[in-house]
This record gives sequence, structure tokens and C-alpha cells, in this order.
Amino acid sequence: MVCAMEESEAVAAIVTGDAAGLAEALDVYATPLFAYCRSILPQAEAADVVEDTFVVARTKLDGLLAPARVGQWLQAVARNECFRRIIAVGGTPPPEPVTPVPGAILPDGLRGRIMKVCTDDTPAGRAHRTTVTHRSGQFGYDGFPKPVTVARPRRVSRVVVAAAAVVGAGAVFNGQVVGDGSNDTLVLAAGKHAGNLQGLGTQFTGITTIDEAAKANWTLTGGAILQSGQTLNVDGALTISGTASGGGTAVIESGATLMADGALSVTSVQFSGGTESLVLGSATSVTSTLSGFGIGDTIDLVKLVANGERFADGTLTLLSGSTQVAQLALAGNYTSNNFTLTSDGHGGTDIGFVAGAHAAMAQDFGLPQDATDWLPQHVPAESGGLLDATITCYLVISGHISSRFWAEAPYFSL
Repeated sequence: MVCAMEESEAVAAIVTGDAAGLAEALDVYATPLFAYCRSILPQAEAADVVEDTFVVARTKLDGLLAPARVGQWLQAVARNECFRRIIAVGGTPPPEPVTPVPGAILPDGLRGRIMKVCTDDTPAGRAHRTTVTHRSGQFGYDGFPKPVTVARPRRVSRVVVAAAAVVGAGAVFNGQVVGDGSNDTLVLAAGKHAGNLQGLGTQFTGITTIDEAAKANWTLTGGAILQSGQTLNVDGALTISGTASGGGTAVIESGATLMADGALSVTSVQFSGGTESLVLGSATSVTSTLSGFGIGDTIDLVKLVANGERFADGTLTLLSGSTQVAQLALAGNYTSNNFTLTSDGHGGTDIGFVAGAHAAMAQDFGLPQDATDWLPQHVPAESGGLLDATITCYLVISGHISSRFWAEAPYFSL
């Protein structure tokens, strides 16, 4: 057992991706962690869980309040991932406590895999860590992951949907769920716990509409295939873990969040006109057309830094300096001045929206960017890309209006 100071150093090394420190941490923690996972899962899956655990540690371990408990923290993360994998295929996790396999040896190549994914700071490497970490669930105030609860599964061998089927978070399907192709609806219900659904488009087929209930929290594991004519309505928080593809449409309802961990290539993603969020874990792999993006909406580019943009011919090009880092297809009448870029607070970039031609003048002069903040008689009107307006200006000194002057600008060019 390493001392508390050494454990603090191990935490710092894992969080920063320091290769030498990470190697020392693996010397101490990797084998016991594999022995624990091996008592729950077959060798290959146990190795994958150990790798994912260190990936999560790279992102989340800095929240641990007691560094001396780093070994317990790693086992708690691994335990959750082991249980998730068992539950996802309709199994029942073993009773606890679990006894680690004695004499377990790390598989060949596992150490190198962990070193590679935990020290890879390319955009692809960061996106992979974000995706894996998102699957790990919520963490408590002490920094420990909240335990995955084991619900009694309700096994269904085959469901034929003729109107609507409601799925609760504890349901486990071992067979096919088949719609009859006539306005069928699959409802992902809200509940005390988050839900997981695997096989949308493969195990779940022929269903016209998938409705996630308000305040629900669901993950579509293994990706999702939305068939042509199929609609996924997101009204809570929904994560697509893996690739989202197909000819269907995803609609984000007001106040809802859709997170796409991997490539996003469904035909379209629609913002419904409220305050919606689209979180892109792999912004460089998005080919879907985004529509309805407006005031209050956010597109979060996870772990992707952009500090410049331009919009032309339906494409928003995102830049880091002069280098193109991503492109998004947006349907609508936009200009480059309609978009704002700010930090998301987690190493990525939030794309926001400001409305109308007044947005450019607002940005230039520090005026309100939303037309609702202008006095009604002074809202600039667009005319062929120019402003046709009478603008009332105020000279402000030390926070007080000291004088007033006006100027008429029949054609104020942006």
C-alpha cells in the first residue's frame, strides 16, 4: 500500500495524463482492479472495464475529496461499469461483496492500451474520454460515483406494437420489439432511475415514433438507427452512446438535451423553438442537418475549442485560429453574425445564437444583442443587408446619462 502522499501524487498523475506518474499508478492499482473485474466478467470484458475505469479517472478523479481512497474509488467506478454491462444484456449482477480472483495477471497489451488512451490529447482522444466518462453516470459530493442500482428485470421475449408501448427504466428485452408500421409509438417513461435501451433500429424495429417522456433520463446504448420516416422526440435528457445513423429525424423539445457521444448522421436534428441543447461528443463526425436553431438554444462541442466561425451556403465552419476544426450543416437563413462562441466550462465550446441584423451592431458597440432589449422605436430594420434606421445614442459618464444626441443613418453598412 502506498502512503497518502504517494496516493495524492498518483491522483495528480492520472488526472493530468502524466506518462511517468500514470505508469507508477498502474503498477499499484491495475492488477488488483483487474482481479476484481475478473470475478464479475470474462477476461476480455474485464480488461475493457479496467481500461475504461482509468479513462474515467483521467476526467473525474480530481473530484475525489480523500485521495487516500483512490483504490476504493477506482473499484467503485469499475463495479458500476461491470454491473451496467451485465444488466444491458438482461443478466443479473452477482451478490456483493465480490471476491477478487486470486493470482489474476493483467492481459498482454492492456497496460499499453491504458497508457495510450489516458495520454492521448488529440481531439479524437479527448472525445473518446468524454464518451466513456459520460457512461459512468453521476458522482456524489465526495467524488465517488453513485452506485448502479440493480432492479428486478421484467423480461419480454417479443412485443408486437400495434399502438403504443411504454417502457420503464427497469425493463429488459431479450427478443424483438416489432411495430406494425402504422403510427406505432414507443414511450421511454420517466422514473426514479435512468433508463437504458439497447438495439434501437435492430432489436426495436417498425416503430414510427419514439417519445422520451418529460424529465426522463435515457441512454440508447450501442448507438441507434432511425429508419426513414421514424422520429425520435427528446423531452428530457437522452444520450446516444455510439453512432446515430439512418434516414430518420431527432426532435429536441423545449428544455430538453440530446447528447450524441459518437458520429451523428441521421437525416436531421430539429430544435423545437424553446431552450434546447445538443451536446456533440464527436463534432468532427456530424453530417446531420440541424434546423430550428435559435435564441436560447445551445450546441456544445465537447472538448473541442473553437474561437472563430463563418457561415456560408448552409454550412457553419468552426475555426481554431485559422485552422478549421469542424463543420455543421444548418438549415435556415443565418449569417456569421448570428452565432456566438463561448467556453462550455469543461474544455469545449458552446455555440449560441443572436437574432437579426442588429446583432452585428450590438457586438461592435456593446449594445443588447436580443431585439427585445431595444426600445421599440429604435430597432434597426434590415434592408438588403444594410440597416435603415434612426438611431438614438446616449453618452454615458460614470454610469449616468449626461447628454443625448441623435443621428440619422439611412444606410448604415455592416
